[in-house]
Amino acid sequence: MTEVRGLHLPRFALRSADLGRRLDLFLVCAVGSVLGNRAFLIATGYPQLGNGTLHISHAIWGASMMAVAIVFALSFLAPNNRTFIAFIGGCGFGWFIDELGKFITRDVDYFFRPTIALIYVIFIAMYLGFRGIERGALSADEALTHGVVSRIVGEDELDATAREIAEHIASLPAVTVKMAREVIRHLAVPAIRSSMSDEMIYQTFVNKSDDIAELRAARAEDREPRYTGS
Repeated sequence: MTEVRGLHLPRFALRSADLGRRLDLFLVCAVGSVLGNRAFLIATGYPQLGNGTLHISHAIWGASMMAVAIVFALSFLAPNNRTFIAFIGGCGFGWFIDELGKFITRDVDYFFRPTIALIYVIFIAMYLGFRGIERGALSADEALTHGVVSRIVGEDELDATAREIAEHIASLPAVTVKMAREVIRHLAVPAIRSSMSDEMIYQTFVNKSDDIAELRAARAEDREPRYTGS
């Protein structure tokens, strides 16, 4: 159904339609993990998992959670798993970055005082970076990927393609076009479920309309249909 004409090189990375919500969830989970983990350690007196020789850092658990998020992203189809990936990846990143003090000091000091400020700067930079990714209108490739447009054509083909689409719409039963316009109009409303419900009602109405009956009869009789708009 999708048609791409002319030379058009797709971008390396196409943005998700709901990237803002997923990135915000990732960041909130990361911040919450840092705060929750530090509060837990303070309340419990900084317990350690291990023995006299080994110490299992919570950075390991964080890295494991991020690995799980990556495996899910690579293995399963979006968008059903994106919320889980954002949640588990954000929590894992929070646990991992909470150990920053150990990574940047020679004596592996978790309590290195500038660590909190550095983590804060990292989160601010991530927030600004996420807003930068989210900013801007959809490109032609992104619009095609998300089904906003059905084809991409060159500028010199634009008028001919628009006329072709218009002629095709004009050849359809008037009642069908009217109902389709109502569905499209409702898509601009946040309540998408309402539009889907309308579409189900309109489809039922269209299938029982006189125009559809005329279309079927005309095809059976091999003649041009005569629509009445009802």
